[in-house]
Amino acid sequence: MDPAGMAAFLSVKVMLALAFWILMSATMIIFNAALLQGFRHPVWLTFWHQSASTVLILVLKLVLPDLVATGDAKEGRPPLSLKEAVKLGFPVAAAQCVGLIAGNTAVMYLSVSFCQMIKAWTPAMVYAVGCVVGTQKFTFPVAKTIATITAGLMITSIGEIRFDWYGFLMQCTALLSEGLRINLLEILLKSAGYKLNPLSSILIFAPIASVILLLIGVATDMDGISMEVMHNLGELVLLANALVAFLLNIAIYIAIQLASGLIYALAGVVKDISIIMGSVSSSAAPSMCDVRRTLFGCRSSCVLLFELRFQKLDLPV
Repeated sequence: MDPAGMAAFLSVKVMLALAFWILMSATMIIFNAALLQGFRHPVWLTFWHQSASTVLILVLKLVLPDLVATGDAKEGRPPLSLKEAVKLGFPVAAAQCVGLIAGNTAVMYLSVSFCQMIKAWTPAMVYAVGCVVGTQKFTFPVAKTIATITAGLMITSIGEIRFDWYGFLMQCTALLSEGLRINLLEILLKSAGYKLNPLSSILIFAPIASVILLLIGVATDMDGISMEVMHNLGELVLLANALVAFLLNIAIYIAIQLASGLIYALAGVVKDISIIMGSVSSSAAPSMCDVRRTLFGCRSSCVLLFELRFQKLDLPV
């Protein structure tokens, strides 16, 4: 294949990978929001995701062990031992559990679009926590750019009708936990000298998170787990939900492997914009003012995201 043809082929692969990731991410968000309107037990839903992911990643490890390796033979780095995995994984998994429970609780009280708007603060929160723990260096240009990106995405959801303070606080808690999780991951991985891809991360964190969530569920919400509850939800629905959660992690792995950091970050903004725009479009009678406000906020965020990446700050979006 000639260079031009190869470049076109790779571009198509990247676009398909990003489209798959956006589809799985949006599906997971909407699927969870729909389930939690009737099944108001976020701890057990999160436990189901993590335990199912644990089983599926172990199966994948048996079939394709290289994809989920925690060591690196080329760099002379041995796989993580059980003790090392628990030491590395517990703090990160604990922060992840708090974030997932709080995030799933929030969608029970707030609209999906409003939750996505709050999630637009993720880069700012990661940066703020990073400045506190020493993984990021505070600079006014970066702080200004992040604040403006956040403001642009907030504009898209001004005038939220379905507002609930408890849901808002839960989403903010999820945001803080995510900022802490990402910084903890960076600190612990650097100190241990390991690099984990999204699939090997599941192998380390999902089993630990499952145990933590099981203990929390047994201690706080025994009514949410029974064969009757599972039957009312539908076994096939639960299996489909777990499969989507696992496929989302596969999609993240593929997207990160194929796309550059900038393209991946931009695709994340497209995902958030699509969900917010979809919510505006599906409302009873979206006004032209709503649409214009949404487009303005989206455009501002995209332009400033380029500026942020040019400043070479590696933040998730």
